[in-house]
Amino acid sequence: MRIRLANACDGKKATGILAEAYYSSASDAARVVRPAIRQKRCIIAEIDGQCAGVLAYARDYSHYANYVMDLAVSPPFRRHGAALALLKDFVARSRKEQPQKQRLALSSTKAKNKASIRLHQKAGFKKIGMLKGLHFGEDEIFFAHRL
Repeated sequence: MRIRLANACDGKKATGILAEAYYSSASDAARVVRPAIRQKRCIIAEIDGQCAGVLAYARDYSHYANYVMDLAVSPPFRRHGAALALLKDFVARSRKEQPQKQRLALSSTKAKNKASIRLHQKAGFKKIGMLKGLHFGEDEIFFAHRL
């Protein structure tokens, strides 16, 4: 598996992965993916030369902390460690990008998404709170990883 920054050639596949995972359309996903690729804040997991997963993040989201906006892995590549590798790479990039005064990288997931909660914990994230009804009426759990 190879983890790397996405480039313009990855845009269509990354958009497709996110659209298949939870966006209502490819055009909605593209509105996130295109600027993330241009601004070098979109990470790709490659397995056997194929784009298997994508993580897009916001740089300096709040108080200079980076925040995972989207994380998805294409169904044929799930359970191969791609999501964990993407989260770990996000943390490593955040260590390099963020100023010394900010020592956290942030993420969140739906409270009912048990697999994502376990993934975040396995990657070293700690639960820092929950906002009730945030995610289209569903509760959202927020995580932080010390840098």
